[in-house]
Amino acid sequence: MPGPWTYWGYSPKPRAPHTESWERTEAIGVVLSRLLDEPDRDVRAFALGRMMREGVPVSSARLSAWLAKERAPAAIGEILNALAEAGETMAEETRDLLVSLVGDPTYGEKERRRAIELLAQAKKRPTLRKLAPLLTDGPVLAALIGQLVDKPEPASTGQRPILIGHPCRRLRRWRRPTADAPR
Repeated sequence: MPGPWTYWGYSPKPRAPHTESWERTEAIGVVLSRLLDEPDRDVRAFALGRMMREGVPVSSARLSAWLAKERAPAAIGEILNALAEAGETMAEETRDLLVSLVGDPTYGEKERRRAIELLAQAKKRPTLRKLAPLLTDGPVLAALIGQLVDKPEPASTGQRPILIGHPCRRLRRWRRPTADAPR
């Protein structure tokens, strides 16, 4: 009796992203970057996906312009993923746009929580505490509190209120636990 069937891999595997630049690499990057300004969302999404896959640098200014007018959750998720690739080099206007995204309830909850994560990971991050008054009670505010507890801001101490200015009095008085306090 034959043993269990195994697949022996005769179909080609996915092609790896480019590993070397060639004479037209920059020109291709410029063309792909221009596609991010296309009016058709599908074209923009395809171009962004290719740029990320191939390691082509994506302009944070173009992503910010697209994010400012986009409301589709899938496209916003792709834009936020591309901004996450930028990481520490995130531009100031992009940070401001993410702050406005967090406070805007017309964006989805998932996208707003992802924007909080990106702001917390940025090297020059805005004061997350100042975002609290923009939020109502719910999962987005909970994500913000989680970031404030997990990654304290440099000037904060364990005894300083976390959510100064929030409309809820209980949250305004809540303080981060000290290191010796039980969790």
